[in-house]
Amino acid sequence: MSDYYIPHLKRNLPRGSKPLLTFRIFSAHSTEKVIDSMNSNNIPFIHLPPNCTPIVQPLDVGVNGPFKAKIKQKFTDWLVNRYDDIIYHKTDPNQKFHKAASDYEIVEWIIEAWNELSEELIRNSNVLNSK
Repeated sequence: MSDYYIPHLKRNLPRGSKPLLTFRIFSAHSTEKVIDSMNSNNIPFIHLPPNCTPIVQPLDVGVNGPFKAKIKQKFTDWLVNRYDDIIYHKTDPNQKFHKAASDYEIVEWIIEAWNELSEELIRNSNVLNSK
């Protein structure tokens, strides 16, 4: 936190502005080191109550959720295809099944998943915040 995030805040915030950091209830955000770091740098922070993500973080629900689901589906499809290839001897049977996806494949999934999100979904994600 103090090695990256606080210097980043200090470099990028407009002069005179006051940040307010919001944290989810997560043990790493409540450590003595994090709290001391925030306090010693005069950065106010609050922990969000549980189950309020749809209210305070509409993009998490409206965009990031569907985006992550699409990436997970692409990974699942990739895994099933690898398994089928091994079973039906389309690949060397001595090849390790647990070989990880390449960086190139992962980047492809990310691009495809993003392109599959509709503009309407992204626009309407803030509608969740008004309910």
